[in-house]
Amino acid sequence: MDEPKDFWLQAQAFHLEQRFEEAEKLYVMLLEQNHDNTGLMATLGSLYVQMGKPGLGIHFLHASMKAGFDNCDVQTNLGLAYKKAGQLQKAREYFDLSVSKDPSPEALTNYSGLFIESGQNEKCIDLCEKALQGNPELPIAHWNLAISLLGEGVW
Repeated sequence: MDEPKDFWLQAQAFHLEQRFEEAEKLYVMLLEQNHDNTGLMATLGSLYVQMGKPGLGIHFLHASMKAGFDNCDVQTNLGLAYKKAGQLQKAREYFDLSVSKDPSPEALTNYSGLFIESGQNEKCIDLCEKALQGNPELPIAHWNLAISLLGEGVW
């Protein structure tokens, strides 16, 4: 019989390969045996956000936070989930919380997307420039920056 560690490694591999349904099956199986594993709850929540199921993502991410797994990645993923759910004020609250604790290039980039949609190009440009200082190879930061510069008429 396979060890839980093997299932975890396989689930992570599926997740990274964007084979989301296969990853979900393994994560759920692991969660059934480890129902109080906060990291697993957060991982499953993040997967649901990527799968376009923001409500499930919000549920699992909040559950992980309530159980004590409260970090910047969870907060950023909650920002993304609320954004996808159309709850922009809640998204902003979680993005603000995340970048105030750890302004990682990825968190700044995810946050910047919120400002493209609201037409706040200057805020998006500022966040993308900060993100690119930390990681010049971040494609989404370049994309969001380009969109915002075009929105400002900078060709």
